[in-house]
Amino acid sequence: MKLNIASLFILLGAAANSALAGTEANATLNAKIAECGDIDNVMPVPQGAAATAEYRTCLEHPLGRAGPSDGDSLSKRACWTGKVAGCTGGYCWKRCGNDLAQGHWCWTAIGGTGDWYKCSADEQCHEYMPCGEGSGCASCGCSC
Repeated sequence: MKLNIASLFILLGAAANSALAGTEANATLNAKIAECGDIDNVMPVPQGAAATAEYRTCLEHPLGRAGPSDGDSLSKRACWTGKVAGCTGGYCWKRCGNDLAQGHWCWTAIGGTGDWYKCSADEQCHEYMPCGEGSGCASCGCSC
């Protein structure tokens, strides 16, 4: 097989692009780990997902299990039977579940897996916002 100079440059260019793509992917992952604090907290994006913008960077909510009432806690999420939705620490939450009297609530996220809804006042948060979702996410879902 005869290899001409043009073919050689094409092959070298393809190899360089492939190496560069791998380096960029590593840099992106390292930036996500730095933002989320741990590789286990980086939100997994399903293979072949059409729109990665539908997935937030970090799996867990920045405020953890702290919620509508005052006081941060990493222990069991406290139940809430007050207003239906509100803003705490700059993030939206809502009461949820089939029986609101149980006090279940959740942090809200765009489309469930997207960025956490941010707010500066209770009026910006609504009960129709979806609860945050994510496999293995302790601060996601509807519970107390």
